[in-house]
Amino acid sequence: MKNRLAFVLSSLAAGMVAGCSGSVHSVQWYQQHDTERKAVLKDCAEHPPYDVGMVKYHLSAEQNCSNAASAQTISSTNASNSQKG
Repeated sequence: MKNRLAFVLSSLAAGMVAGCSGSVHSVQWYQQHDTERKAVLKDCAEHPPYDVGMVKYHLSAEQNCSNAASAQTISSTNASNSQKG
């Protein structure tokens, strides 16, 4: 029961972070919003979108996970390149 409640609460929190209305943020948006990107990546790792039963949330969460991951890759590559030269 406690595990189920924890999952529901974390899913609700993830919905708020990722946009509970089903909104999807772009890669560029995640590049500009580090805190939100990190929160979404953490949530995606802990609760993959396919574990959530709501189709609308699933689709937006999957896109947000992908966009946040792409933004992280770009940001990491940019940081690495700026340290080289």
